[in-house]
Amino acid sequence: MTKTTKSTITRREFVRGISSVGLGLALAPTLLNFHVERAYAVENVGKVVVATSKNLTSGLSVNTTVANLLLNAAIQKLTGKNTAEEAWKSIFPSLTKDDIVGIKINTLFYLSTHSQVVDAIVQNLVAIGIPENNIIIWDKLDSDLIRAGYQINRGETGVRCFGTNADYDNAIYKIGGQSKRLSKILTQTCNHLINVPVLKDHSISGVTLSMKNHYGSVDNPGSLHGNNCDPYIADLNNTAPIKEKTRLIVLDASVGIYNGGPDGPPQFYYNSLILGQDPVALDYHCLQIIDEERKKQGLQPIANVGRPAKYIQTAAGLGLGTMDSNEMQVIQLEVQNVDTRSQKPTTLGEIKIGK
Repeated sequence: MTKTTKSTITRREFVRGISSVGLGLALAPTLLNFHVERAYAVENVGKVVVATSKNLTSGLSVNTTVANLLLNAAIQKLTGKNTAEEAWKSIFPSLTKDDIVGIKINTLFYLSTHSQVVDAIVQNLVAIGIPENNIIIWDKLDSDLIRAGYQINRGETGVRCFGTNADYDNAIYKIGGQSKRLSKILTQTCNHLINVPVLKDHSISGVTLSMKNHYGSVDNPGSLHGNNCDPYIADLNNTAPIKEKTRLIVLDASVGIYNGGPDGPPQFYYNSLILGQDPVALDYHCLQIIDEERKKQGLQPIANVGRPAKYIQTAAGLGLGTMDSNEMQVIQLEVQNVDTRSQKPTTLGEIKIGK
């Protein structure tokens, strides 16, 4: 069922909201209605919030003020809280003054997590009382972070930013039958995790979104690419440090790649931040976004070109979230005519798709 809750949204925006779910359902029949009664491992199961503004990007740059506006509108809608402060506090219910929050970004290839999106997240974490030095922006390698424009900081002041490099925990996790170790940043340093991936297709796994972002959290991810990365992506995300510490996913969908990824420059603008706490629902919805763009470009859906995103269904089977259309709710927020001086939208349209 589709419900328009405010009349400010245009017909074109309404159609866009419908197509991002409806078209994906038509294009990925093997992933439909995977409904099993189970206890899920995440909060807000099936809920995905897409906050969009044409003002988010200017060329390939992202406006931090607009990113912050979209981020806070989305997190309030995700959590059901009345203010951004209440919303951010609610995703860290057991936060103490000594806790460390890790922000896992993606800097492996040309299209990386934009620093402006990360800056907006950091601003809100500091605003709820988390000391700057208790925030760590991280990925696999220092060199990747530097190439993507991030400044390394291992010091005792300011927001920290560094790579795992070769510093992995000695604990062994079985990932698709293989013995793997995870980053000490994840296992030993961080108490809480925010996952900040990007919007890209992938030549093997079909897409690289929130769950595959953790290939940057494990040693030797190159051996985890067989069978379209299945069950490896799902098993990795089912490890306790990832499953139990992840509080929020903020997918940087300012721009995206619909074909030939994960490397290469951006191919389309989506001008959105996509939030959720359910990695299965979020990845499933973002797969549909990419397939929608592929259709516009005259390309077949990813499932039909020999690289289906099998891992999404496997992850659903592990109870990491839902891809069942009966359990999913996608909320689209369209922000128009952003006044960057007041940091408030002049128009906020909302569409609900699903329950």
